Amino acid sequence: MSPVASNQETAATGLPAPASSGSPGSSTPFSITGHIQQVYSHVKIENLVAGLSGGVVSTLVLHPLDLVKIRFAVSDGLDLRPKYNGIVHCLKYVWQQEGVRGLYQGVTPNIWGAGASWGLYFFLYV
Repeated sequence: MSPVASNQETAATGLPAPASSGSPGSSTPFSITGHIQQVYSHVKIENLVAGLSGGVVSTLVLHPLDLVKIRFAVSDGLDLRPKYNGIVHCLKYVWQQEGVRGLYQGVTPNIWGAGASWGLYFFLYV
């Protein structure tokens, strides 16, 4: 490889660096795709997958506690709804009356939201 060609390669991508379009005598024309690759060279798909999976797993683990919080807020002062003595009592009651489906009632929008937001955060920020 010639020294001129090795000077044009970037360290991050190994692709030829885009030449400026305004310089007279430049043999390489300005490349939009090369410029975009250089700007987003720090972005990796692994970060997207890590953020997406982290958001989904955290939502699946913590959703029953979110359900308990909502049940406490909704049953406050109403005689129509069951009375809970604490977090454990509420979890046991929901488990006995509604099963696992009751603990994960309404989890789908939370999974979509947390997965998408954490995935994009890791993808664009890291």
